[in-house]
Amino acid sequence: MRKILTIAALLLAVATAQSQSKYDNGFKYGLLSNIEVGVGGIYSYEITNQAHHKNAGAQLLVTKRIGDYWRLRGVAEVNGFIPNKFDRFGKGMVGVSFDLLPFYVFADYGANLNPSSKSKFGLAMDGGIGLQFRLGAASLYVEGGVDRNNNGNKWQSNAEVKAGVLVSTGITETDRVRKSIDDNMRSEYGNLKGENKVLKSELQKCQDATTSLQESAMQMAAMVESLKSQLADCKTETKTIKENCGKTEFYPIVFDFASYEITDAMDDYIMDYAEMMQSNNYDYRILGYCSANGTDWKNQILSEKRANAVYYRLIDYGVDESRLFPEGKGMSDYDKASEQKVIITKIER
Repeated sequence: MRKILTIAALLLAVATAQSQSKYDNGFKYGLLSNIEVGVGGIYSYEITNQAHHKNAGAQLLVTKRIGDYWRLRGVAEVNGFIPNKFDRFGKGMVGVSFDLLPFYVFADYGANLNPSSKSKFGLAMDGGIGLQFRLGAASLYVEGGVDRNNNGNKWQSNAEVKAGVLVSTGITETDRVRKSIDDNMRSEYGNLKGENKVLKSELQKCQDATTSLQESAMQMAAMVESLKSQLADCKTETKTIKENCGKTEFYPIVFDFASYEITDAMDDYIMDYAEMMQSNNYDYRILGYCSANGTDWKNQILSEKRANAVYYRLIDYGVDESRLFPEGKGMSDYDKASEQKVIITKIER
């Protein structure tokens, strides 16, 4: 019955994790992603009988994230540094943990090996609560709980404390974001190559058109009209920007997905805004926003980085920093059509 319940719990955990991650791009929960490998020590205290044997050992722990809250666990232990009447030589188990970091609960199930026992192999169960302190790529963990082991017909229960160090390996969440950015850059590069190909094709058409004076004249007239239209658009855009600088809110500074780097086009806007800010004495709020993708704390950090990027760029262009107040707003509920942006608003006095 215990075997059936344990297998059912494992299948439920995997199914739940897969339902959580089916909309992810595959890197966060990929086969080689978010793996942690660690070693630690074990101290156990027998609570089955009044003898209260004590024991110590070492542990190898491997975890693999399969959902936002779930991890698979593989455990190998050598527990026999302090000999006693129920001396286990080794133990191997698999299980799951449910994370509410920094705390988590875990349950493992497997087998133990005891060469000194008449029955060399037996069942092993382990469960409890843990605490994990992250220190960059490494983290410290402490686990406390109860394990039950059977050799032959005899069951033994022990209170255990385990502590050790885990090191992250494989593809991490940071790698996933970095790859997403790289993919976007490659996509933009592909678009530029396509546009370059179109331009070359247009140039060839112009060269062919030189054989006909009438066609050349028509093309020149069309080009002149196009330039006039573009010039009119530029004048309209410049006028709109200047008019908005006298209002309480500027046009937004737009960013690429998952980026806080200011593009050349947006830098021109910021330069114009800085010049206009220096012609008055208003204070301004610089509000950073981002999309609903990702977790809340990552969205908050990204929005703060965007606001600070515009803040320091305005200072570089001569605006007094005491007049500027950057703030990250996290996920945007301001304008769903353009979530990757920074909004500059004038503070009325």
